[in-house]
Amino acid sequence: MNAPPDSLPRGALFNVAGPSWLGNFFHNILAGILILQVYMYYVSFAKDHWGVKTLVYGIFLIELVQTIIRAVDKFEIDVMRYGDVAVLSEELHFWFSTPIMTAIAAAIAQTFYGYRIQVFSKSWIIPLAVWIPTLVQLGSGIALGILSEPISITEGAKDPKVNASIITWVISTAITDVLIAVLLTYFLRLRKSGIQETDDLVTKIIRLTVETGTVTAIWSILIIILFFQKPPWFVIFADTIGKLYANCMMVMFNRRVNYSEQASTVHHQSMGTIAANTSSGGGESRIDFGRERPSRAIATKPLGEFQVNIGHERGAWELSERTGKDGYV
Repeated sequence: MNAPPDSLPRGALFNVAGPSWLGNFFHNILAGILILQVYMYYVSFAKDHWGVKTLVYGIFLIELVQTIIRAVDKFEIDVMRYGDVAVLSEELHFWFSTPIMTAIAAAIAQTFYGYRIQVFSKSWIIPLAVWIPTLVQLGSGIALGILSEPISITEGAKDPKVNASIITWVISTAITDVLIAVLLTYFLRLRKSGIQETDDLVTKIIRLTVETGTVTAIWSILIIILFFQKPPWFVIFADTIGKLYANCMMVMFNRRVNYSEQASTVHHQSMGTIAANTSSGGGESRIDFGRERPSRAIATKPLGEFQVNIGHERGAWELSERTGKDGYV
């Protein structure tokens, strides 16, 4: 029996259909993990500030809509147009679900990280180093989607405007991720109090910040490398980077449960009020596990520069300034 005229050799079909299938496969895995993370957040942090809840559920809604759109496209490819090789290189809704929706989700997460940097640095200038490239990646991501809509994936790799957009989008995304990791690490290190229990918590936050920032930055770099070296295969990473952003952000939120449990262990090992006075530049360091407020442990840095509050009743780990301004870590 002769092969249909629109069929492809096995090797060519693998290069055309393989990236899309693998991208959809890993996308769905990350979508399932995200659902679990959001459920964990819903159960553990019901009393979170409404702004934090809006951020979490807003990101989740965007990612859910993206997953639904991708499912519609997959149904179109595998069912409605089964056997049509041409559909494998068509954009369908890929132009909207990947660059545009991913850029929006990433911008929301990056803006939030910039706000945290503003809280820690007490400066509106420093977080501009994050917010400016965030605006660049948002604009270039939207531009990429608009430019890609009327052409196929393979044609897009040859279009100079599409190339310029994806280079700008991916590089600005990677730069933003690296800056977030570096700045948060720097300002968190300044929050170390010299108290072992408190410093352990800060160290864990620093490690998690570096790890999540590094993962998203590497993901962005892989997209641009594969886009030029193996054009179809960049789809694997492009399809999943949005879910990766959302999951990394949810990990940051949900890990507060672990920090609270560690602080609770330290608290239950104490009897009454434990005071540790040390001389450091004329100041005083103090750990206070008071009977009057058993749900809160406070470590104060010398000269009263800041406090690290571990609030068990809210299941949250916070860095709070004496002005009363709280910033979630």
